[in-house]
Amino acid sequence: MRLNSTGLFLHSWQLNSEPLCVLIGESLLKSESIFQSIWEYEVRDNFRAEFIEAYSSKGLWVSLFEQCKGYIKTELKQDIKHPERFLTIDYWQSQSAFSAMKQNISDEYNELDKRCEAYTLSEKHIGFFSNE
Repeated sequence: MRLNSTGLFLHSWQLNSEPLCVLIGESLLKSESIFQSIWEYEVRDNFRAEFIEAYSSKGLWVSLFEQCKGYIKTELKQDIKHPERFLTIDYWQSQSAFSAMKQNISDEYNELDKRCEAYTLSEKHIGFFSNE
């Protein structure tokens, strides 16, 4: 790890013989094809704090995902005009890493999903995306 010109730490390693660089505290600089899963939620007013606690970048879902190889990060976005509307963006090194997570921790994933159902009026999987 080394300090870059902006004073942030830069961490580099190899992924399938290709360099992968991450600016700690910032965004990805270079990667193969980052896989993203995007969800939209309508959150119950009386459960907004619990929802944020579960889905934030330091939340329960991140704690679960961090157990899995290939997980990068999660972002939680709140709609400015409709504060009950949220998006999550989960970043994975590849679709295969995401699929392996779903297979390897399916019981824990389903248990947490069921627990968090009470926080929302609706949830919709927007889709899978890549950065290319």
